Amino acid sequence: MNISMNELLCFDYFKGLRLLAGRDGLSRPVSSCGMLDYELDPQLNKKFFYTNFKPYTLTLSSLFFAKDNPFQIMDAVKYLVSQEGSGLIIKNVFRLPIHESIIRYADYKNFPLFLMDDFIMFEDVIIQVFQCINAVSGAASAESVLDRLLYQDTNASEKELLARQLLPSLHNQYLAVHLRPETGISIDASEKIKAKAARTLPAGTSYTVAHYRRGAFLLLSNDAPTEAGLFETVAELVPEELCCSIGMGMVHFKPEEFDTAIKESLFASTIHYLENKRFHLGKAPYLCYNDLGIYRALLPVLSLPALTSYSRQILEPVAEFDAENKGKLLETLLLFVQCGGDLHLLSRETGQHENTIRYRLKKISALTGLQYQKPAHYEELALAARIYLLSQENLPL
Repeated sequence: MNISMNELLCFDYFKGLRLLAGRDGLSRPVSSCGMLDYELDPQLNKKFFYTNFKPYTLTLSSLFFAKDNPFQIMDAVKYLVSQEGSGLIIKNVFRLPIHESIIRYADYKNFPLFLMDDFIMFEDVIIQVFQCINAVSGAASAESVLDRLLYQDTNASEKELLARQLLPSLHNQYLAVHLRPETGISIDASEKIKAKAARTLPAGTSYTVAHYRRGAFLLLSNDAPTEAGLFETVAELVPEELCCSIGMGMVHFKPEEFDTAIKESLFASTIHYLENKRFHLGKAPYLCYNDLGIYRALLPVLSLPALTSYSRQILEPVAEFDAENKGKLLETLLLFVQCGGDLHLLSRETGQHENTIRYRLKKISALTGLQYQKPAHYEELALAARIYLLSQENLPL
């Protein structure tokens, strides 16, 4: 399994590296890490005796081989480029000059050159590189397992096997939490959540963070978890800078329900995301699947043609009016429904006068034949609006 240089630099440990050249080569894959010090020293090893470097190797060097002849640095860079190396990290303990011609050559070949601090040990860097590769490898494996659970038909025994691949220490009870950040979640962020979980989760709780597409699943299991306590703990695990929408599934007891558990958390984070995106209602830091209301019925069947047809038939006159008159009727209806039909709350959230909102709602009633003040009519409008809202957001469920 490979990791790109760009992915490697997302980990805190490597953020201190200073890039000298080869910025356009940061997409190069890294599959291993090695040292270059004695291989090019003509006195300690026959001149240019190269045996230790394979493609996609990230190389570390103190430039020992060039301490008496700095011109050999260019020879080393050329050799590593010819071997399809991933880059060169230099610990310049001998304070050798890195000539401008080396910088230009590395830039031309898109070969990353870095400087690292003198106090960092090569052994630590190598360990960190392989730990990062393993983290990415584990994330890719987890994504494949989650895809099977979410989108493929599997029997009870297969579900349990897949569940234990993600969470080997699966206890009597478990729950899933989905983290949906605004800009994606890095492998490094997932590792930070794991580290904090190790310090803060109740004793006897097994856990893992399964990196999935732009987000991640936090999977928790315990012999006797306290639901509310675990929820509160989970919210504290997520770094604030991630700006995550968090969806909590229900507590489950059977391994064959693992796919249901992760879907519940995914659905909950979807609605939490919509609430966070459109309003500043002081919502809780997470949303539980139990609190989704009618969305619990809509989300699993959102792709059914009958639903989109129902929504289109009711809302098409409203959308056409907006297109012809540059109106905001449909936007007002969507927000009105998201506020639970509370006109006063919508006015406070949007800063619009209540009379303006009433006028638009009455216009919607005239176009659709549905009176928003009548409970039965409001139910129809609200259902059509929720279907439209979910389908138009094109959310990665």
